[in-house]
Amino acid sequence: MKKSLPLLGLILFFTLLPARLALAQTPPNYPSKTPTPTFPESCGCTAWQNQSCGGGNCSNTQMYQSRSCTPDRCQSESRCVTTSQCSQISTPTIHLTRTPTRTPTKPPYKTPTVHLTRYPTRTPTPPPLTCRTVITYANGKAVPAGGQVKTGDQVTFSASGNGPVRNMKFDLLNKDTGTVVFSKTVAATCLTVSVCTANTFKYPYTIVKLGSYQVSAKML
Repeated sequence: MKKSLPLLGLILFFTLLPARLALAQTPPNYPSKTPTPTFPESCGCTAWQNQSCGGGNCSNTQMYQSRSCTPDRCQSESRCVTTSQCSQISTPTIHLTRTPTRTPTKPPYKTPTVHLTRYPTRTPTPPPLTCRTVITYANGKAVPAGGQVKTGDQVTFSASGNGPVRNMKFDLLNKDTGTVVFSKTVAATCLTVSVCTANTFKYPYTIVKLGSYQVSAKML
């Protein structure tokens, strides 16, 4: 019996040791704290202020009132209040006055005065009479410019120029002696107002002396 006691003591020691270790690892269970309740802050509002009769959603016989509230999370308030201030609203009377229509008065018509200025009548100045062409004929044939005639040839002349003219005067000048050897005034014939002609075909002149001659026609 004495030899078996130590073995029993070892068995009990190892059996109780795990139970103590498990108890040491379990956390203690403490009671939870209850949170302190918070109460919302109350709103502070100003006194009611009259705005206008019939303002907002109020009728014409009610006064529209409003007030502001603090802090910022508080909204402003409004209400409709029946008051004597809005019960005696009188509609203004409009008087229409008819303005007489003004008939415009026409100013008296003034006859314009016309001043007539008489200007002297200007007599048109006729264009200067100009002989355009002079042709010399020898024995009835035209002599070209710079041509020659012989002694004994009968010469006649014709000329044309602007008109109107009545007569033309033909002069034949001997340039060597400076004397006019033939001079004749004949009637002119005007084909148009600006074209007139004349000739000395009826009055031939016979060359009696050789020399240098020059014929001219003057319109009269």
